[in-house]
Amino acid sequence: MWSRNFLISTCISLTLLACLASHTDAADIRYMSNGDWNTASGWVGGAIPGDMDRAILNWGGNTVTLAAQAPDVLDVRIGQDENSNLQVNAGGTLNVLNRLYVGHNNSTGTMTVASGAVVNVTDILWVGGNGSPQAVTGTLTIEAGGTVNVGNHLWWSAGAAGVATVNISGNLNQTGGILGLGTIDASNPSGGVATVNVNDGGVLALNNISGSGGSIQPGSIINIFGSGQVTIPGDFVSVIGTYAGNGYFAGDGVVGNVQADLTTNPGFTTVTVVQAAPVCMAGNVRYMNSGDWLTASNWQTGNVPCELETAILNWGNNTVTLNGAAPDVYQVRIGQDEDSTLEVNAGGSLTVVQRLYVGHNNSTGTMLVANGAVVNVTDILWVGGNGSPAAVTGTLTIEAGGEVNFSNHLWAAAGAAGLATINVSGVLNQTGGILGLGTIDAVNPSGGVATLNVEDGGVLNLFNIHAAGTSIQPGSILNINGSGQVTLPGDFEAVIADYASNGYIAGDGVPGNIQTNLTSNPGFTTVIVAPLAVNDWGLY
Repeated sequence: MWSRNFLISTCISLTLLACLASHTDAADIRYMSNGDWNTASGWVGGAIPGDMDRAILNWGGNTVTLAAQAPDVLDVRIGQDENSNLQVNAGGTLNVLNRLYVGHNNSTGTMTVASGAVVNVTDILWVGGNGSPQAVTGTLTIEAGGTVNVGNHLWWSAGAAGVATVNISGNLNQTGGILGLGTIDASNPSGGVATVNVNDGGVLALNNISGSGGSIQPGSIINIFGSGQVTIPGDFVSVIGTYAGNGYFAGDGVVGNVQADLTTNPGFTTVTVVQAAPVCMAGNVRYMNSGDWLTASNWQTGNVPCELETAILNWGNNTVTLNGAAPDVYQVRIGQDEDSTLEVNAGGSLTVVQRLYVGHNNSTGTMLVANGAVVNVTDILWVGGNGSPAAVTGTLTIEAGGEVNFSNHLWAAAGAAGLATINVSGVLNQTGGILGLGTIDAVNPSGGVATLNVEDGGVLNLFNIHAAGTSIQPGSILNINGSGQVTLPGDFEAVIADYASNGYIAGDGVPGNIQTNLTSNPGFTTVIVAPLAVNDWGLY
């Protein structure tokens, strides 16, 4: 029994000694010149550092590059006692099993992670010192398309004389630990200063930030530029508000000019720049593609048109959709010189400060106002031309549940070669001006032809119609179908009867087949399809 126990004990002891021996074999391996990380002859001893080694880059300001997979390494120290640079280029991958130091022991360290490069750090990422009192400078730059993943704390400028600069145009992902700028414990100031720039398109994905404000110490700051983002899992909205209020966050260089929300990335607090409102100036703005009205990049100016600008939709028969509330716009021209379509979908709302043109200048314009959409026009609604002799076609369709409101004239097919079709299954409300089909003044014919269909369930609320019978010109017609209605304020029964007898108003496609009354909508003349008559035998 004794010999058996002795044997087991001896084996365990030998195993422990072997483990200790392996740790003892760990070495600081220094790169001796400029060159590629994977060039063995560049390292002291002629061996590339491995998973038990510390890679030391500190050869008189040298630059080491990495463009491929490096063997896993225990630690990396860039600039230890002497300055050094590490460039991880496209295709380069560096796995650090413990800690990465950018700047260490009274020196300057610089690291660049290029597009297509990946650096993984299992433990702490130090930039600008590790808590020692020496002057240490560290600069980490992550270019767009570059990625750094860190499993523990971010200690940047952790020493009394540390200076850290971190520029993020790619992604820095922290999956454990906490943020510390100018501190080594996210609580007490180190005396160092750290500047973090999250540039346009960059993302700093933090794991945690001190709720008591200790993660960013006086003199240190996080700057967010353009579309850059800082994210933190959970609700840190009020915490970020406190940091920003104390001057520790800036947006586009303006201290405190940031906002935090829980909706951009559900489950995360997202910090972004408060974007300045674009300057609104009079002019024409063309939509250059098919797409959503609210996609600023599709407009020539890079901004969605404003209340002083005219929106031009005319890009090779493109289709523009609107699914939300658009900023007020001065004019809208759908199909000017080139054909175009505008679809205002459910939830879409568009307010036109002046005029809306559906078809303009020798082109075809098409507009659809869907169920749940609203369009408001302060001045004239033009469909099928604006009085020019050019051939213009305009089609406006208002689906059931859609609504168009306008405050002045309705000029349809106002030009000599104008062709207008208006289909109303929803509601078309006119609160000023007069109706003109095939005319630009409700008196004289333009030569154009307009067809206005009030479909089953649709409502056309007119403000006025010319009593002399000239609001609807020869060739044009107002057609009411099914339960559709046309209303006019006041008593227009005799006027409507004259239009109907002249063939300008039809019911279910039959000219003159309409009926008026003053009772369906008190104070208004209501025009409907004439119901079928009942004969003496009770048959229709």
